[in-house]
Amino acid sequence: MASLSDQQWSIQALVAHVDKVIVTTYQDPWLGSHPQPLAPLDWFRKQVVQIQRDVPAAKLVIAVGGHAVDWVSGQAVPDRISVAEAMFRISQANGSIDFSPAAKNSYSSFFDREGNRHQIWMLDAASVHNNLRVLQDLGIPEVAVASLGEEEPAFWDALGGHLLAGEFRSLGVPEFPDNVVFTGGGAVLPTSGSGPPRLAALAARSGKWPHR
Repeated sequence: MASLSDQQWSIQALVAHVDKVIVTTYQDPWLGSHPQPLAPLDWFRKQVVQIQRDVPAAKLVIAVGGHAVDWVSGQAVPDRISVAEAMFRISQANGSIDFSPAAKNSYSSFFDREGNRHQIWMLDAASVHNNLRVLQDLGIPEVAVASLGEEEPAFWDALGGHLLAGEFRSLGVPEFPDNVVFTGGGAVLPTSGSGPPRLAALAARSGKWPHR
């Protein structure tokens, strides 16, 4: 698997000796980078078209991302995080999610309890849906996932073609009905108050996610 930045996919001597060339098509954050969409749609299309010029169609596999990146004020290197972690951070701060009509990527901006500003851009189901439409238009049938375990459940609806077929019900705010988040200093947290002893160590997120 090659990233856009390392340009290994453009080395013809290397491409000639492999069966498949898998290229990640999102922007990786770097030291001192500014908050930005991870795969803005116009940029995504231009990158894929450039890759098509160097890689034969029969060998080309485009790898899409399903993760998020959090730029935190005062922190030189942004955090690459799962979409579930991004939603947890947004929920903890009572933040909301917006969708950029230009980039076709989802994002959130908020302050945490310590006063740090967070600017999160994510590749959720809505974002990958738009990426896949571009790949469909360009005649690229083979797609890989570069961020297994970081994606939201609806990501697989998009990847499986359900959203391309017109089933748009999964394009709302990312939801994680079975996800559990651990907080505190250990796996088991003590409880307080009167009543019989009980185990209440794990706290899952409850309620509804903030709306866009």
